[in-house]
Amino acid sequence: MKTRFAVAAAMVAAGMVLAGTAAFSAAQAINAADKKFATEAATGGMMEVTLGQYASEHASNAAVKEFGQRMVRDHSKANDELMKLASTLGVELPKKLDAKHQAMVDKMTKLSGSQFDQAYMKDMVEDHVKDVREF
Repeated sequence: MKTRFAVAAAMVAAGMVLAGTAAFSAAQAINAADKKFATEAATGGMMEVTLGQYASEHASNAAVKEFGQRMVRDHSKANDELMKLASTLGVELPKKLDAKHQAMVDKMTKLSGSQFDQAYMKDMVEDHVKDVREF
């Protein structure tokens, strides 16, 4: 009986060590480059939602308004999924725009009419091409 208890205790202890090692390994798997990528994806996604909301309300072209609505819908969903994943991995992502992305929003929201439409669409194409390259 004592032998069974000792074996069971050893197995529980080994399981706890292995579980701790697995948790430690998972935490290590999120390295600095991954955290940086997730942070940039989060701030970029927040900017796209913000600009998409502005475009859907202020663009002069109906297609640009529709595109803005799509950016809000798609990036809101992606942002939510990224936040959930980051949370399960113990990575805290920003909740607001950084200075670089806020400056872009400020610059874009000073434009109006076709000037905004053109600048917004140009920026969205460039930003998405850059995202594809990085991803």
